[in-house]
Amino acid sequence: MEFLDDSHYFKLLDRAHAMGADVELYLQQQRLFSMKVYRGRVESMRRAIRRGLGVRLELDGRMGASCTTDLSPDGLDECLLRGLELLELSQGGDGRFLPVDVESDKNVHDRSDAGMDALDWKWRIEAASNAETAAFDFDDAVQKSEGATWRDEIETVRIMSTHGLDRSRRSSRVSLEVEVAAIRGNEERTGAHLQESRRSVGIDTREVGRRAAEKAVALLGSRQLSTMRTETVLHHEVVAELLELLAESFSARSHLLGTSLLSGRAGEMIAAPQVFLFDDPHDEEGLGSAAFDDEGSTTAKLSLISAGRLTGLLHDAHTSFKMNAGSAANGFRGDFESPVRPAFSNLILQPGTQTAEAMVSSVRWGVMVEGVMGLHLADTVSGDFSFGIVGHLIEKGELSTPLAGMTVSGNLIGLLKSISRIASDAHMHGEIFCPSVLVEGLTVSGR
Repeated sequence: MEFLDDSHYFKLLDRAHAMGADVELYLQQQRLFSMKVYRGRVESMRRAIRRGLGVRLELDGRMGASCTTDLSPDGLDECLLRGLELLELSQGGDGRFLPVDVESDKNVHDRSDAGMDALDWKWRIEAASNAETAAFDFDDAVQKSEGATWRDEIETVRIMSTHGLDRSRRSSRVSLEVEVAAIRGNEERTGAHLQESRRSVGIDTREVGRRAAEKAVALLGSRQLSTMRTETVLHHEVVAELLELLAESFSARSHLLGTSLLSGRAGEMIAAPQVFLFDDPHDEEGLGSAAFDDEGSTTAKLSLISAGRLTGLLHDAHTSFKMNAGSAANGFRGDFESPVRPAFSNLILQPGTQTAEAMVSSVRWGVMVEGVMGLHLADTVSGDFSFGIVGHLIEKGELSTPLAGMTVSGNLIGLLKSISRIASDAHMHGEIFCPSVLVEGLTVSGR
């Protein structure tokens, strides 16, 4: 990590401690690369290295926070003084924000791809171009492209505190996305596909392009059908979006604020008995895997839903203290400028044993939902939702008419309770790992 000599940070900790405050330093460095390729030519390219420091100070149950990108000795001093000023202005006095029982570990927990440092721009161009070419090769109907976007990142984090904490980690992330349009007559349908991995070799470039084209072509000839209440298969990509929407409800902070859909429901049945949902920070391929959270606390697997019952919440040090929840290791930041909030590392819906194909073939009449629109407009406090869908009608166990101009409405808790089967086709979507599911009695509205 290309920061100042360690002595500067230890001096900063000593200075804050001499003033009577406990302090935490969150040092972050990101090496970022992004590129968009269109028809084999580079449209844009960006390289950046971003470094910064986030400081949290605690005194008498109050907290002050500050951040800076100026990592000179003077910049560090100014950041500390600004945090102290905010600490003096803060209200309250009944909280605890920094973890006390911490571990110090001189080893760097490295989950990064060693080959990422050696990637050159020519290799990246070829990878993105291959993905876009694969989309055009899939079908003659694929006639337009929005291009292929490649991104990669290596991140290093170090956390130090006056409680003796000193831990570091390194991670990497790669993504490739292609968006194309299929045209037949006067009809045009779009399809996009994104693949992410911890390693550059984990991206199947031609598969990304093929899947984007497949989605676009499959929607040609889409129709709006009459409203129906029927069995509905939700593709794993859709399940991932629904789980991301639901995730905030597991935040202990939301429970304290009274804005969680799940407030006061500990131990209650909130899903079907076959639903097991957990946070696993140690999943080998998980993009959110980490040995410790952004407060330096050692992470552990956490059950959120077990056999349909609400069994756990996501805690940071502050919510754990306020709710007397014991150990907590789900305090995460967006970056050094962001506050710490309870969040998941890798959210995993336990897959079933039936293949997705067998699940579809068991439906005599129903709907396969393969994409959604407007899900972000759902009410996460009440759980009510209404969103547009794309997908296919299922007739006698086979996908038939492609659907468009239709919506699905309901409630998140009602949807979870209506899951009748869970497939085995689990895929990782960002930090969410989930399979397709079959839902009973979902209303699909059309004409």
